[in-house]
Amino acid sequence: MKTIKVKYDKSTGQYYLRLADFKALVDVKLVKKYSLEPIDDCDAGGMALIIKFYDENDNVIEAKV
Repeated sequence: MKTIKVKYDKSTGQYYLRLADFKALVDVKLVKKYSLEPIDDCDAGGMALIIKFYDENDNVIEAKV
């Protein structure tokens, strides 16, 4: 399991994730867009989010194993 920390920009008050932080999980050079999708996480007893990364042709970029 890999933990990615949420960053905070004091000047804008915005929270964000850095794409570079995902380099151990996915080839970030190929990423052109992403989606966040809610899923039912029965083990944790609630909802969770998954992130999918897409290339320039809208193909899902598979995670590194």
